[in-house]
Amino acid sequence: MRPTRRAAAPARTTEGASGEADRDALGVAVGARPADRAPARAGEATLCPVANCGVLLPDTLGDAAGLKHLRRAHVILDVPAKEVAELELSGCRWGDAPLSTTRTLGGRSSLAAHEVAGLVNPRRRLRPAPSPAAAGVGRGAASPGVKGRDRASSPAAATDLFSSNRLAWERARRTFLDAIPATDAGWAPFFASRARTRPSPPLVLRRDWRLLGADALAWARRVPEQPLAWLWVLLLPTLLLHHPAPGAAASAAPLAHSARAAALLSGDFAAALADREASLWRSTPLQVARLPSPTARGGAPAGSDGSVTAAQRRALRLVRAGRLSAGARALTAAPVAPRTPAVWAKALGLFPPARPGLATTATVEAELQAALAAAAAFSQATGVPTALPRAAADEAIRRAPRGSAPGPSGLRMEHLRALGDEGQATLAGLVNLLAGEAAVRLVPAVAAHALAGADLLLLCKPGGDDVDGLPRLRPIGMPDVLRSLAASALAGPVRVAAARLLAPLQIAVGVPNLCERVVHEVGAELAHRRSAVLLQLDFRNAFNLVSMPAAVAYLLRAFPLLRPHLESVYVGASGPRQYGWVDDAAAADAAAGSPSRLWLEVQRGVQRGDPLGPLLHAAAMHLAVLRLAATHPSAVVRAVHDDVVVIASLEDMPVVLTTAAAAGAAVDAELAPAKCAAWSPAGAPASAGKPA
Repeated sequence: MRPTRRAAAPARTTEGASGEADRDALGVAVGARPADRAPARAGEATLCPVANCGVLLPDTLGDAAGLKHLRRAHVILDVPAKEVAELELSGCRWGDAPLSTTRTLGGRSSLAAHEVAGLVNPRRRLRPAPSPAAAGVGRGAASPGVKGRDRASSPAAATDLFSSNRLAWERARRTFLDAIPATDAGWAPFFASRARTRPSPPLVLRRDWRLLGADALAWARRVPEQPLAWLWVLLLPTLLLHHPAPGAAASAAPLAHSARAAALLSGDFAAALADREASLWRSTPLQVARLPSPTARGGAPAGSDGSVTAAQRRALRLVRAGRLSAGARALTAAPVAPRTPAVWAKALGLFPPARPGLATTATVEAELQAALAAAAAFSQATGVPTALPRAAADEAIRRAPRGSAPGPSGLRMEHLRALGDEGQATLAGLVNLLAGEAAVRLVPAVAAHALAGADLLLLCKPGGDDVDGLPRLRPIGMPDVLRSLAASALAGPVRVAAARLLAPLQIAVGVPNLCERVVHEVGAELAHRRSAVLLQLDFRNAFNLVSMPAAVAYLLRAFPLLRPHLESVYVGASGPRQYGWVDDAAAADAAAGSPSRLWLEVQRGVQRGDPLGPLLHAAAMHLAVLRLAATHPSAVVRAVHDDVVVIASLEDMPVVLTTAAAAGAAVDAELAPAKCAAWSPAGAPASAGKPA
């Protein structure tokens, strides 16, 4: 089997070391092979020699696939000099794409044919290619603003290169992005910053966002193997649409909207980045003047201190977006947990790291052969397509909820809907790409890992503080909108079939009014069997602990359509990240010059906020429920995710508990016997040492 892109990619740096430090330590460019490597043989897979690329080519670099990859994903300055000389490459005058200068049988080289095609391209008419000096950016120069972040004095007076000289603008953009280390630690401070984005593009920025946003999506759609294209998609929303902190909470006065747009359109990306960094919200905002609150009927203030609360503001935004039920839930939602080191340490305990002895693909296949074989047989008659239909992506975009929270990049559905018809068409193609096999074959590992990340919101569970004096936490994940759209597009075609696959034992997916169904079925069974006992099983922190190898092995046999997405998000060298708040006491990040956000790695369980998360969690727990039901055929077993109820005789209860613990352990779910409870309609006494 061909290795996945993430497995073939260079190991990611997680300690925050910059690309230059890696080069000094290795003596070669990051991601490149040693200079004395043996040449690849024909028919043998080859790793692209460009630094930080990591694309696994099916043959040698000089064959058609290798040359096409170089032309689409890189410029001539990216390619090492040795390969340039061996392959006789030169840069196209229109876009610096590396092309062969060797003449073919027709008497013309690939470079000459490409330049002729570019000459007649309407985009190039009346737009001669300038020299690097005329573009205002020297090739290979360090990106201004990445380390110093000096603000431009008057960006609004700059020339609009985006419209007048696209080639110069693209060169400036590439130079700016090239200066960002192509590692997880290098990208995170830029796309997962503390910047907040506006709920929708302001009118004054709507035209500029439509131009720049559509161009960013088109770049990623056109060249998905180019990591800089994905970095630009993730970085652009906070550069153009960030919401500056109030004057008292910001470190400097923000640029006007027109000046911010002018900086980006002129290629002065350092000024736009400096403006974003200077107007970031603090993790603990300073006290600023509060807005007067609306008053309740009779003149009483709506808030206890006369202020408009954050929950009320969010409820109003949801009502304006047409989501009345969501607005009502926002008013009664649990409060956000305090952002303290103690709370973060407790949150880390909810996401424990992987350890030896957990379920693996091999152990799952050995212990659950019958269930996996049944899933493989089920896939032959599901009617689920093996490739995502284009209509599924369009439907996911159309049904995406309004007013939902953004992910780490700050990109929102309202931003994407403002792109117009052309941008919407490009977005649908990009969602199809992320949901298909190209997500594994083409998207670079660093980009796939960035797209898999999510913001982490910690809420307080009702019922008061825990025994440690801290609130009991309910983690909520908010993934990036592009990843959410891809997962939602995949969830649509498999929802009905998944309900059939898991029924009747597990009814957590695709079943309406599921709690009422369980109550009615259990009530009818107990009315028929008066001597039976109802046992409620409780698994501790199951969503964050359940075995992903078990869920993936089961679902991939039933729904091969999900394979690329699951491999891109969950199967790799490291798990997806969950980003918390900023620790103000932390040292400034070397790459970003500002305090970095706290984050944790999801090494076990399902990532919070994943639209496919309920299906993954239900599938893993279904394997445990199947084993429990097979061991006790006379019992009635029903489950809603990890909430399992068993109806059996009183004499069987101790054995049922033992079987449930073993079945849960097979999928890394930990039974909490002290939280399990049993009830007898006939009033039978509890067994000695057993819960009642």
